[in-house]
Amino acid sequence: TELKLDNKTAMVQISDFRDTGTGWSLQLTPRSLTGRHKQLTTSLSLGSVQVITMNGSVSDTPKLVSHGEIRTNQVSNILVANKNAGIGTWGLILSHDVNPTHVKVYDSQIESGNYRGELVWSLTDAPS
Repeated sequence: TELKLDNKTAMVQISDFRDTGTGWSLQLTPRSLTGRHKQLTTSLSLGSVQVITMNGSVSDTPKLVSHGEIRTNQVSNILVANKNAGIGTWGLILSHDVNPTHVKVYDSQIESGNYRGELVWSLTDAPS
């Protein structure tokens, strides 16, 4: 079963005005969907994403290093700005095109009800 993101304006914004050019990494840890009585086995795919400059930055663009299947409860590097890259303000636009961000559910039997998940975004101050 796949659950698709409806929010067509979902994005993550990163601003780096440190004037050091040391770089950074944007990481994502998706948490499993949890219901009243059950935790589902899931994975996340960011689908079609786009990296854009938000302020006309002239530094090198951060590299999109992972947007395929991302396992739950594991840290994944998503964007990496190496030395002298990613300076200024950048946006990671989710569900950019025809392939939306989606959650894949591997469980064969799912009881009806509400489920809650969480996306934990981390920004480290160095490329990794």
